[in-house]
Amino acid sequence: MKNILHLNYFFVGTPIALALLGFIYNPLWFIAAIIPIFTGFFQVIWAICLFIQKDFKDVFLSIYFIVTILFFLLWINTSWQWIWALPPLLAIYLTAILFVEAKNENHEPNHP
Repeated sequence: MKNILHLNYFFVGTPIALALLGFIYNPLWFIAAIIPIFTGFFQVIWAICLFIQKDFKDVFLSIYFIVTILFFLLWINTSWQWIWALPPLLAIYLTAILFVEAKNENHEPNHP
């Protein structure tokens, strides 16, 4: 789980770093705009895996999926401009879930 958390940090942090570097070298803005697509794909896949591992009973992951589905429904059916705030919030929310899971994994006793 710790490796997944570090990979998630990479996916979340890379667009931010590239956007900041875009002030120095403009073509990095384009790359910084494309990478969040991969971030979202990575996060949804790992959220599904974690949800299956938790036997579909994790409340926080349920909230994540509800808001993710809500984002896509609103994106398709509305012209609401604030909809673009949801993906970064979802990325931060799932990062927090992964952080807690990685921390809890270290404190659980090993079962043979």
